[in-house]
Amino acid sequence: MNIEDLKKYLLPLINELGFILEKLQYGRKDKENYLTIEVEREDLSPIRLDEIEKLSNALSTKLDEIDLIDEEYILDVSTSGAEKELHDLSILPKLVGRKMEIRLNNPIKGENIYLGILKEIDDNHLTLSYKVKTRSMEVNIDLENIAKAKLAV
Repeated sequence: MNIEDLKKYLLPLINELGFILEKLQYGRKDKENYLTIEVEREDLSPIRLDEIEKLSNALSTKLDEIDLIDEEYILDVSTSGAEKELHDLSILPKLVGRKMEIRLNNPIKGENIYLGILKEIDDNHLTLSYKVKTRSMEVNIDLENIAKAKLAV
């Protein structure tokens, strides 16, 4: 069984149902074989459980049809979760208006972590709106100063 062969058959179905493939992995865990498929939406908007169920059923049918895996396995279809870490900051413009946690390399105003709403972004900076008690504040962050960024709930 070859992961690239699986991807060739499954990717069109995943895309057709409105998702992008984040991870496709096959391996053993706790004496069981697992085919793990992680999906997201291109804009990282939330995915409902019934949508994952529909995708899982469609993938299961396709996997039975192509029959590339000889041994028994468990199909695990999921998303990376509501607090997904962003590995590629180029997606930030699609996330304006979303709640985020930003961890910095170098502190701004004595803080290394900001939790707030992404207000604006350009080629070099982003603006995050956050609260301190009842006051609304904004911080401008150089993209190069971002150590880690993730969606927050």
